[in-house]
Amino acid sequence: MLRLPIPSLRKFVIGTTTTTTAAVIADYNRYINLEEILSFNLYLSGQIRALRTGLTVGKIICDYKLNGISSTTHQRSADSLLHLCYLNLGTYVKIGQHVGAMDFLLPKEYVQTLKTLFMNAPVSSFSDVETVIKEDLGNSIDELFSEFDKTPLGSASLAQCHKARLKTTGQVVAVKVQHKRVLQSAHKDVKIMELGIEIADKIFPEFKLKWLPKLTKKNLFRELDFRVEYKNTVKAQKLYKGYKWLIIPNAYKRLTSERVITMDYVDGTYVDKLPEDYSQSKKQLIIHRLQELYFDMMFFKGFVHCDPHPGNLLVTKNDKIVLIDHGLYQTFSESVQYNFTSLWLSIIKADHGRIKKYASRLGVENEMMLSSMLTMKDFDQIMQGLDKNNETLSVTEEVKRIQSRGAEFMFDITEILNTVSIELILIMKTNDLLRSLEFKYNCRTGMDTYIKMSESCLKALRFMTTKKMKKSLKNFFKYAKKRVEQDIVLFLMFCYRLTLKN
Repeated sequence: MLRLPIPSLRKFVIGTTTTTTAAVIADYNRYINLEEILSFNLYLSGQIRALRTGLTVGKIICDYKLNGISSTTHQRSADSLLHLCYLNLGTYVKIGQHVGAMDFLLPKEYVQTLKTLFMNAPVSSFSDVETVIKEDLGNSIDELFSEFDKTPLGSASLAQCHKARLKTTGQVVAVKVQHKRVLQSAHKDVKIMELGIEIADKIFPEFKLKWLPKLTKKNLFRELDFRVEYKNTVKAQKLYKGYKWLIIPNAYKRLTSERVITMDYVDGTYVDKLPEDYSQSKKQLIIHRLQELYFDMMFFKGFVHCDPHPGNLLVTKNDKIVLIDHGLYQTFSESVQYNFTSLWLSIIKADHGRIKKYASRLGVENEMMLSSMLTMKDFDQIMQGLDKNNETLSVTEEVKRIQSRGAEFMFDITEILNTVSIELILIMKTNDLLRSLEFKYNCRTGMDTYIKMSESCLKALRFMTTKKMKKSLKNFFKYAKKRVEQDIVLFLMFCYRLTLKN
């Protein structure tokens, strides 16, 4: 056995530690990629991802502990999270996108910083794309396509999309190819994130962040199987075929596998990047159609597109909406639909007792904060009921008010996100998308998501009440009374909308 003298052993250990520390620092600052260097050993490369997460979580916790909560601290922490997303990619980008989609629920520093992940997600090398297609479809790119653009149309958290032309028919298609190493690291990533957030929760209990991995964990591995996306696409096309202005691109079963899916290519502009000469009436039309589509999904069909953000919505030259990325849908149960729509009716009627009742059924004890999150109104203002005189702020002033409240009540908001069901988080994300577009295009009057949500909830609740009337003769009069009440409130909502146009 080789025996090193104690001084030599100490020198060896110190030298190794120094080298390892230097390598970790270089990796964290993106001078080298230790994960790539150690890719021959899945355990070691996984430990690098865990180490990056630990460093980032520790850095953020120390910053808040030392400097307190402020816009500056929020911004530094958001920058650190974005840096981690670009280091670890894959599932981390997905988590970052969840934060970036919460326009009016989280501090603007986080939202604006992580929103860049929608359009600037990391890109895989073309050699990786070739490898995945060959392994999954059994043929090379040249054998399947007469043209294949090496530069992707766009890149997302789990995959990137390339424009191509089918060799057999000449049809122009979009080929979505999963990032090569996402699947192998996904299980560990979720566990690492849960551990990191658990540690943060112990040290800084005011932050409630368990909702972030909860959003990802439940359905991530379904989303990583593009054969599920193919089935969702077919189902969505059947359910929503009545919308003549909606395009859900066809998917090709024979060119779909676990990591590859091929769809018809549809040219369009991202919904949040409409040209400056796009008329105001057309902007209002687009927002109205999005409201109609998403509220139909949530309160009538119950089959809901789970990634409502601008990167998945295109607008064509003839003003049709293109809905892409069907990897994940959430099925809303009738009980969730009934409790939520009943909560909304209670909010419209300013009935505090019933607001508390239905908020509790949805798993929330702080009914006042939940109501404010859903409506973007102060609870005192909600209790005043429908009053045109309350709508006195300009669009710019209202945006500032909402964003300042998001920062002020961040702990209360994250606590609610931590306890509610995934369905309710999805409703909030969808509300945020619609509101952000309304504010961006100055389409508030008559297009307010609060009003459209109210009308949709009331119609859905009326439909469910009618079903219960027919099923139960014993409780017929009880449900008939509710039905009359709902009709009256729906009529009042109609009258209220008319006053906004004057």
